[in-house]
Amino acid sequence: MSTKDEPAPGRELDALIAEKVFGCRWILNPCKKKERILVTPDESHKVAFHRQGFEVGYMMPHYSTSIAAAWEVVEHWYRTHERTMHLGIRIFGEPDHYSVQLDDHIDMKFEAEAATLPHAICLAALKAVT
Repeated sequence: MSTKDEPAPGRELDALIAEKVFGCRWILNPCKKKERILVTPDESHKVAFHRQGFEVGYMMPHYSTSIAAAWEVVEHWYRTHERTMHLGIRIFGEPDHYSVQLDDHIDMKFEAEAATLPHAICLAALKAVT
């Protein structure tokens, strides 16, 4: 299962996935100096925003809580990697216990466990990019 050091599912993890996996980046809002905006790599779309606390708006998918959005992470991984990667998903006998493994069958292996499959996919993807 995920540890205390790993991010919990939710919008902060979604923003981390957008940043680390999809290449989005934080910029200062030119109109509101105390607000940061998470934008796509080409800055064509606003994905999220951050003010005094963490707030998310715009169009950022719920990567860590929606299987459809988490699958976008998997598809992005395959599209952007030069090596053929393998995705392994294990569902254990106990309820709410998923394990996801990304590996290239040579020297890279990233594995994560969590209570939900979207969360496990996101944790494995973060391990792969850090």
